[in-house]
Amino acid sequence: MAQPASAQSASGAMDAAAASESLAPVHHFRVGVDLRSIRELNTPSNVFARFVYPLFDIHAPISTRPPVEVRYSHMLLWFLVLNYMCYQVQRQAETLLPNSFSAFDLNAAEPQLARVFSMDPLLIEVLHRDKMAKDM
Repeated sequence: MAQPASAQSASGAMDAAAASESLAPVHHFRVGVDLRSIRELNTPSNVFARFVYPLFDIHAPISTRPPVEVRYSHMLLWFLVLNYMCYQVQRQAETLLPNSFSAFDLNAAEPQLARVFSMDPLLIEVLHRDKMAKDM
């Protein structure tokens, strides 16, 4: 059974893209992930970040350690009101995450690597750890 011309051209284009991807030279890549800081949490928390990414061939989560306390910083703003009142406004601060850099070595063709990164994004979890709880 014959396929419509548009289906043939689309499948031919996909076959050509796959063929060019398989012929692309393999390169060595070093990918760095640096989870530097966190901000804009709704409540003060004791947090750490972690991720697992199958492309990096890791089976255990990569975590920032130890957990850091994220607080609000306070800033006083003075407003001239009829009775000269002072209002305190809370502004959220940015907190640095310790031990946040990881590097991974990959061997792949550039088109394949770009395709995988676009199809499977890196997801990062931010978790709260109670200060009194034992570490896992």
